[in-house]
Amino acid sequence: MKLFGTSGIRGTYGKEINEELAFKLGSCLSEKIVGIGMDVRLSCDSLKKNILKGLNKVIDFGLVPTPVLCFGVSKYAEKGIMITASHCPKEMNGFKLWKNTGEAIGTEEEEEIEKNLLNCNFNEKKCMLEKKNIFDEYVENVRSHIGRINADVFVDAGNGAASEIAPKLLHELGVKVSKINCEYDGNFPTRGPEPNEKTLEEVRKVTKGKICFCFDGDADRLVVIDENGEVADADKFLALMCKKMIEETGIKRIVTTIAASKCVEDFLSKEVEVLRVAVGDRNVADGIKKTNACFGGEPSGHFIFPEHGLYGDGIYAAAKILKLLNGKRLADELAKIDKCPSAKEKINCQRERKHKLVEGLEIPRGVLNVNRLDGLLMEYKDALVLVRASGTEDIIRLNVEAENEKRVDELKEFWNNKIRALI
Repeated sequence: MKLFGTSGIRGTYGKEINEELAFKLGSCLSEKIVGIGMDVRLSCDSLKKNILKGLNKVIDFGLVPTPVLCFGVSKYAEKGIMITASHCPKEMNGFKLWKNTGEAIGTEEEEEIEKNLLNCNFNEKKCMLEKKNIFDEYVENVRSHIGRINADVFVDAGNGAASEIAPKLLHELGVKVSKINCEYDGNFPTRGPEPNEKTLEEVRKVTKGKICFCFDGDADRLVVIDENGEVADADKFLALMCKKMIEETGIKRIVTTIAASKCVEDFLSKEVEVLRVAVGDRNVADGIKKTNACFGGEPSGHFIFPEHGLYGDGIYAAAKILKLLNGKRLADELAKIDKCPSAKEKINCQRERKHKLVEGLEIPRGVLNVNRLDGLLMEYKDALVLVRASGTEDIIRLNVEAENEKRVDELKEFWNNKIRALI
């Protein structure tokens, strides 16, 4: 029974994600001291109550962003469970599981849990519960790394888990903060839990002149609107973060995924070692550990700073980029980065079909090299095409990058038609 994707267990509440699964999942961790947290989704309370029925000893961190839970687990617990579906629609929910280091559990432990879900002792436990507010400790920890910042920004929490702590943290660092969508609401009534070009249209109209930090539902990701009111290109922003972290630390090793644009390497000096891994913040974290890299990130908005923790933290990333910019305009810094024309597309595909479909795709003429590390990455003479099954949604992702817009459109149409014909 395969439950785990690239970022925990996710599905529609009432179908794949339900109270029975929550109880059984708790039972599988009943011998551990478990730190538990949740985002703002309306189904979180009921799922948490049923997880607790399977546990013996719990530290309840309450409604927190995922990175804040990770921080709390690393200090006070042996395992962590975050109830969230991150950037996915409000109808969905899920569970992310964490080690006592704050890192996501590995594939071997996921497989063990999947096996135990079939034969665990599912008797209801008498849970010893301790409630703990970790916000102040988290803020103090970030302050110890970042220090004071003189800046004036907007924060758009999207009514998610960052609504309270993101403005609070930046204010504590000396930043002047104007709040947008910073009221908890599990219906996500303003822009939904995923910040992107489309959902941020209204926000962009009111933020010109300042940076705006936009968080997803559980704040493990960050999307930024620059001072010109433009949503920062994800690959350019990643490349900028890489360069700034290398300059700060002197360590010329960074980690990203195969989904990132080649502009990352192009923008960095040739002496920099760039390790590309499969998509997923856990894979990036593993790469950082193996290479002692100074930083790792994904164009999806996951950024990992080993000085702080081996987990994606959108809130820390917001504070860090302000510190690294040191008063410079983000828009000006991003303008220095060249990137080939590109396009990204999502194609709906049933969960049970998406992986087999990608694995079965035939390689056409003109492809010079193929990489199957994660999906299908094809290198043409003048382009790169990545086709991969999403690990968190029932979709196939298509990324195209080429020397000109005409070639991008041509390859996007070709692969779009080819994939849809097989669905």
